[in-house]
Amino acid sequence: MDEFRLAFATAVIEANPVKFFGGILVVDPSSDPLELRCTSPVQPLPIQQILWGQRLKRYILTELLLIPLVNALESRPDLVLTQDPDFLGAREGMSVPLLCVSESSVETPAHDDEHAIVFSDPLNPSRWICLNSANGYVEDLDSGRRLVETFARACFPLEPFRRVEEALKALKSKLESRTAATGK
Repeated sequence: MDEFRLAFATAVIEANPVKFFGGILVVDPSSDPLELRCTSPVQPLPIQQILWGQRLKRYILTELLLIPLVNALESRPDLVLTQDPDFLGAREGMSVPLLCVSESSVETPAHDDEHAIVFSDPLNPSRWICLNSANGYVEDLDSGRRLVETFARACFPLEPFRRVEEALKALKSKLESRTAATGK
């Protein structure tokens, strides 16, 4: 289990006009970067925003960002992590486990939730890490917990998301010009 890869997926969402930028960073157990993939911005039309309503964000995050990003990776991860539970809907379209990770203020999930586990951060035992699986994929928690606990000995599991967000912001103009040039 010493050699594994974790992927950290996130999105930067701009409000006006609405644009979604997706990114995924694959790292080794020491948190060294192995691969970064980004999407071109997804800009839904006003009519799409009306027709999709509150389901629009989840649809874009899962079908247009996360699944294509995971499929494009050359470094196949053993686990994909996200901070936004709206990404969990992508699990059905992926062959790799997917978990939502967050910092928790308590050592037990809010309810007797079979889709959530909480454990202490190995580097800071007063800090709690919560993992949530997609409905129907509770088995992702077992393997995911072992990988995240091992990874947490080298790096706090939420830190790589900041790197992806900063990379997306740094690449924003290139991603937008790529879209303008290709029309996609």
